[in-house]
Amino acid sequence: MVNIMTISLSIVVAVHNLEKYVSACLDSALSAMKDVHDYEIILLDDSSCDDSPKIMKEYSIKYSQIQYFRVEYKNIGRVRQYALSQCQGKYFTILDGDDTVYGDFLKNILPFLRIKDFDLLATPIEGDCIKNYTIPKYVRKKDFINMYLKGKKIQGHFAGKFYRTSLLKKIGIVEKKYYEDEYTLLKALPLIKDVFFSKSSFYSYFKREDSLTNSLNTKQITERMNLEKIKIQTLKRQGPIAYCSAINELRKLSPEYLHEESIKILIDMCKEISMTRFILSPFVRVSDKKKYLKLKASKLL
Repeated sequence: MVNIMTISLSIVVAVHNLEKYVSACLDSALSAMKDVHDYEIILLDDSSCDDSPKIMKEYSIKYSQIQYFRVEYKNIGRVRQYALSQCQGKYFTILDGDDTVYGDFLKNILPFLRIKDFDLLATPIEGDCIKNYTIPKYVRKKDFINMYLKGKKIQGHFAGKFYRTSLLKKIGIVEKKYYEDEYTLLKALPLIKDVFFSKSSFYSYFKREDSLTNSLNTKQITERMNLEKIKIQTLKRQGPIAYCSAINELRKLSPEYLHEESIKILIDMCKEISMTRFILSPFVRVSDKKKYLKLKASKLL
């Protein structure tokens, strides 16, 4: 009988025309996982017309832990959902094809993943983070949600997060072109019970000028506002802090978009906030209180 090794971690790398970056991405992951074997890398090429497919195929031939697939979706949510269907690991994480990882965090986290059972482990990807490995600590779900709503240590990205694969397969990754990661987090939250957080940062995020998140269009703005509505509806029990992200998005919005129906609905939702509760809340940052007051002064709220 063949002894099939249990895979502790599935790393998904989705690529669309990233020939300049994908080798550095994969080299960083392979270096970070040096001398360990209970992981897999799922490479997804979505409609690339440069040399990305050639590069990824070469890696899949050279390394037994790497599998390569090509799809023609042109939709990051559908791509990641397909990747999820191919994953065999106990836990699931994503590395964007133009990003890298550093340090020994991934290798050091594997013993933790092997012995622990949890639904989500989150790590920071921005700011002044500890790059040396620190053992993840259990956090209450309510505290995790507050950290997410503050948007400083934890954001909605897949990047830097480790989900229980079976949980993600149960709910599915939301098949949207924009913000599929945060939609999926909101969908997963009711089912998430055990959460861990590590202060260590292993994920090096690179923001390209031509990336989707750096080239806003009307559809993306509308999708963002819809996401903010769902966030408020899902997390309203957390109190005023549930509105902070929406207030921040409204503050950045150009006046030309204010006539959009989805934005009008979001504005009406934010008008329901009690100003006294919002200003006096110890969980709302001073910067968010200032943004809220500016929106009130502008008569938008």
